[in-house]
Amino acid sequence: MKVFISWSRDFSKSAAEVMKTWLSDMFTSAEIWMSAHDIKAGSPWATDLYVQLAAADFGILCLTRENLNAPWILYEAGCLVMSVQQGRVIPYLIDASPQEVQLPLSQLQAAAADRNGTRQLVEAINSANDFRMSNEQLHRQFEKWWPDLEVQLNSLRHNTPSQVDDPVLHQAKPQVILPSVVREMQVSEKPFSKQMLQHRFGPMNPGLVDSFPADWSECAAQFQRDGDTPALHARRIRLADEVLVSATRSVARELNIDPGKFCLVARGGYGSGRLSAGSDIDITFFHEPKDQRQAEQLHGRLMIRLNDAWSPVGAVLVSPLINTLNECEAHWVDPEPSNPLDLSLLSAFTASRFLYGRRSIHDTLRHVWRRCITNFSREKLKWIVSCIEGCFARKSLQQTKVRFDIKFDAGGLLEHSLCEFVTELLTTLEPDSSALPEDNRDAYWYLLWLREKVFRENRSHVLTEQAHQSIAMELQWNDVNFQAELYEQRTRVRERLIQLNLRLAEYAEHAC
Repeated sequence: MKVFISWSRDFSKSAAEVMKTWLSDMFTSAEIWMSAHDIKAGSPWATDLYVQLAAADFGILCLTRENLNAPWILYEAGCLVMSVQQGRVIPYLIDASPQEVQLPLSQLQAAAADRNGTRQLVEAINSANDFRMSNEQLHRQFEKWWPDLEVQLNSLRHNTPSQVDDPVLHQAKPQVILPSVVREMQVSEKPFSKQMLQHRFGPMNPGLVDSFPADWSECAAQFQRDGDTPALHARRIRLADEVLVSATRSVARELNIDPGKFCLVARGGYGSGRLSAGSDIDITFFHEPKDQRQAEQLHGRLMIRLNDAWSPVGAVLVSPLINTLNECEAHWVDPEPSNPLDLSLLSAFTASRFLYGRRSIHDTLRHVWRRCITNFSREKLKWIVSCIEGCFARKSLQQTKVRFDIKFDAGGLLEHSLCEFVTELLTTLEPDSSALPEDNRDAYWYLLWLREKVFRENRSHVLTEQAHQSIAMELQWNDVNFQAELYEQRTRVRERLIQLNLRLAEYAEHAC
């Protein structure tokens, strides 16, 4: 399992470093990730950070009095809540009390950095671990390692100036960054409205009012009435595009920055026209190297605005990526053979779309991407084949039958996305090749529709047993066998990916 440790500011960073070392001793089978130590020099840090947030199985927020309302803590907390199962994001209170933690973080169950609180934390981590220890083993490990942690935390508290008297640090800012899923952990049957948001979370950011898409509620009502359709999806994409472009223009005006220097690009599922409740909206903000400083200013303000703006439009997470063309090309031309996540970065541009800014940057991006995949060596093609084979071995994809406590989107839509990428790759490499395996768009729309159903039941993409029972009961009214249908559609998508991957492996074997 992967444990992500979030920190902000010096005291929290020092505590996070101590926790990383201590947890690595406690849980030898777990990967403990902390940005200050685990992002390689020269790597695009924003990309690495997003990938790690999305891959996390458990999140720890190192909270101190000086960072209770720090935007970065709030942002990472929101990303983690979207990525992991409920109850697996825990604020760890280094020198703060539970009473000092305000909304939205107060909705998460915190643990004090004392003996009892730390024991609760490690018990939660152990219960989430695939290689969990028995209660007796965990007790022995904790008794062995706790004294070391206690000494180090006490030393940090003694040597760090107190921030308790700084009133600015305790000023509530619940509207600042946190994606809507944290704010709306108490599931509501009623749709969001501007008035509800303003009443519950304080005055709304004025910049969000103009970007609130009034038609979004109509989209939600149409889905409830008619189910998911290609036309409804196209409407959602159009509305989301409008919010993105409007927010970018607004932020550029506020900062007095020419947006024509930059390029906003949709990629991944959003780039190819997929957008359902709780989806990641993958966007990349491109810039020239000489405009790095302005790009960081514009990107930082834009991410704050966008992550806040999605509250009224359906709990959608905007992925925070900022790149130069050279950074992307490094992943495309020379992906790390040992890192299958580089395949995700490569395949995400299969269906990239220009949104706003300087179109020539996107045109260059597409040209370089296509040139890269056209010139892949035999070794690179075999690496792609092995990565896809590795996806079949993932725990969540080991079988096509219904399983609980897995992310449902990984159970079908991930495979569909890989189908799109391999199809594009084969078409580029073999322009005159014979027909590829059938596209199976009906299976894709079924899986996307079911993903909506799962999210509506429990506000996440984890197919819990309760969500399964509710959906199965609803579909039985229409004489639909839910398990049989899901099994059939997932099997069709998987069989297509297997055929495409075999075709790619055959091409790689005979490539020069």
